[in-house]
Amino acid sequence: MIYGIIIALITLVIDEVTDYALWLKNRNLYMPKGSVNHKKGTLLRCIGMIPATWLIAHSDGWFGLKDFWTYEHIVWIAGAMLFFWYWTLFDGVFNKATKQKGFKGFFRVGTTDVLDIMQKNWPTWLRATVKIGGIVAFTYLFFHLKQM
Repeated sequence: MIYGIIIALITLVIDEVTDYALWLKNRNLYMPKGSVNHKKGTLLRCIGMIPATWLIAHSDGWFGLKDFWTYEHIVWIAGAMLFFWYWTLFDGVFNKATKQKGFKGFFRVGTTDVLDIMQKNWPTWLRATVKIGGIVAFTYLFFHLKQM
């Protein structure tokens, strides 16, 4: 499991650094806050997160789970768990790096990504509830299934 977490964190750091550099590059007189198209980093995220999910789901070894039904669920739940952790940490750290302030700043929404556009009409409390709720729910499910 530790190798999966390390790969996920390395992917997150690379994604944060490259997007922040792009944000700095795209700032200008007409767009002083900069802009980043996160779609271009999707391949990078997949290259890092697919093996991370695989390693986390297989932390007990191939035969650690009792049956295929549980195994299939554990992979999807591990993927969902990583998705919510990654989404929350990426947005929060990126927003703090771009000088967004406070609770609202941590859950601030950008303008270019599909997830950003979807969240535009959500109040801050709902954004925080969805992200943190996803982390709590899928992390609990993951560890609960691993104990079966």
